[in-house]
Amino acid sequence: MKISRTYRSVFVFLIVISTAVLSWIGFAKLYPDGNSTGVLQERIFRVVKALLGDPIGNALEDKNLPWELVLAKFFAIFILIGGVYKVVEAVFQTQLTLLRTLFKRNHKIVVGINKKGSRILENLKNCQKENAVAIELVNDHENIKNIRNKGHLVIFGDATDKDVLKEAGIRRAKDFICFFDDEQKSLEIVNAVNEIYDQSKPNNELDCFIH
Repeated sequence: MKISRTYRSVFVFLIVISTAVLSWIGFAKLYPDGNSTGVLQERIFRVVKALLGDPIGNALEDKNLPWELVLAKFFAIFILIGGVYKVVEAVFQTQLTLLRTLFKRNHKIVVGINKKGSRILENLKNCQKENAVAIELVNDHENIKNIRNKGHLVIFGDATDKDVLKEAGIRRAKDFICFFDDEQKSLEIVNAVNEIYDQSKPNNELDCFIH
């Protein structure tokens, strides 16, 4: 069962709040003279560090460390790993997409994420619960975020380019869907697909839907 973005956001929010509360209580036990200005500032500083993913000192547990700090340390590491993943995802989005595409088998490839393409991808997700690979020429298309949020992969490039088609996993795909108003462009894409299959002779059968 896939968790919705709303529930994921609530979960992350609760983790952050729990880390802050547990850190504050734990440091209050660790520094009982917390009313003094210096200690209070130190406690606030350490709570902020915990929220930023600092694992609160050594990985080895101190025997006298309050259980709240032990749990907060676990949550802080969780936050740190999640933050690193988001940074890597943002910086290496293209590389991660290509890597994930390598593991695609018997998938659908949709050329273009314009109005028609987006509708097809939406139907695939809502009706067939299937994530496809989309090929889009414009790398800042307004529909990219929505397409990715639905779980589809987006490969940027010209679908007439055989290298781009191979990156989308054309030799492992089950269906190839292409709707273009430009008939000449559609023919060029079909020719590129045929050339790939003639040269590599993959084992799977590809169904093409061209308009």
